[in-house]
Amino acid sequence: MSLRIHKAIGYGLADLKKNDPRVDIDRLEKLLGAELQLNPFILWAAANQDKLRGAELAEGYSESLRDHAFSAKMFLSSLKRSTAQVLSRRVLVRDAEFGLARVLVLLPPESLDWYRCDDIIDYTEEPYKARCKVLKHSSGIHPYNGYFVRFRLPSKRALSAIGELNRLCAIDKAVRLDDAGLPCGMPAGLYNGLVGRWDPKVKPVAQGKLLSHLLDDWRPRLPRELIWILAYAEPCMRDARAFKNSLRPMLYVYWS
Repeated sequence: MSLRIHKAIGYGLADLKKNDPRVDIDRLEKLLGAELQLNPFILWAAANQDKLRGAELAEGYSESLRDHAFSAKMFLSSLKRSTAQVLSRRVLVRDAEFGLARVLVLLPPESLDWYRCDDIIDYTEEPYKARCKVLKHSSGIHPYNGYFVRFRLPSKRALSAIGELNRLCAIDKAVRLDDAGLPCGMPAGLYNGLVGRWDPKVKPVAQGKLLSHLLDDWRPRLPRELIWILAYAEPCMRDARAFKNSLRPMLYVYWS
């Protein structure tokens, strides 16, 4: 009987396939390993700031060069300080042998408490089986929660309802519009109100085609640090956009 329990929260997949069209999982595991080697990652990130800023913009982060520079400086400084004690960080949780082969979870490098092993409380309360729970009604994991992004254009069927979405979003200055003037990012409070997640007894503000668009074509925004990891791992991707858009907040537990 296995005696070690692993528990992680993060952004991941629960439908990984053999020869997955989105990612070469063998290459990804080789690159990130049991833990991410910090010094090579820091050197790569410092040399690829334009690429990383573009990746952040695509995820709906601030267009301000100053905001990017400040965030990058804080993140890299934190990682550099940590190398005085450790040379690596766990950013990937996957165990095809003892865990669930179809599950992969990614963690931001700074979120040290998102993974734990051999915790006596987990050992006591968890049943002896692997489980993965996609947090379907989550706006993300704290402190990275709070914003939704559109990852797919509305279908032709839903386009007729976009005018209504523009009207509902007009009062919120934090709503982001694409080049065509369509909403492509919004605060979680507004999103949850539109789709009816505040109170199951209250009818969603959005209905019909618009509700389907919001539920099917929007997702929680990924943490900025995780965007950097995805950019670093781009050589391992077969379809980087599809991989990124498949990631969802989740809880993963397994024994080994």
